Amino acid sequence: MSFDIDHHDGIEVVHLNVARLDINTSRQLKALMDDQSIKPGDRVILDFDGVQFLDSTGLGMLVQVMKYLAASGQMVLCHVKAKAIVDILYMTRMNQAFNIQDSLEQAKAVLNNQ
Repeated sequence: MSFDIDHHDGIEVVHLNVARLDINTSRQLKALMDDQSIKPGDRVILDFDGVQFLDSTGLGMLVQVMKYLAASGQMVLCHVKAKAIVDILYMTRMNQAFNIQDSLEQAKAVLNNQ
């Protein structure tokens, strides 16, 4: 699988180890929900560190992940470095659904201060 999950102080960091979050890799993200690797109630950071491309299928899967995890009232954070990905998330107003941070440490700090 192209995604790894690290567990840090009650936070699940999902490393999206792909250059493209598209129709092919989105299925793998859905599998994390299907096999309960991440579940409602988890405090989750989606780490987009290597992601350089995001299409509409990837955006749709992010919405599914957000709805799945947010059902318990938890905030989903995204660590995003690539300006192109940040621009897409803001253009599509996904920044209103996800808390976007430019470093993993900042994202962890936000969750730890909840």
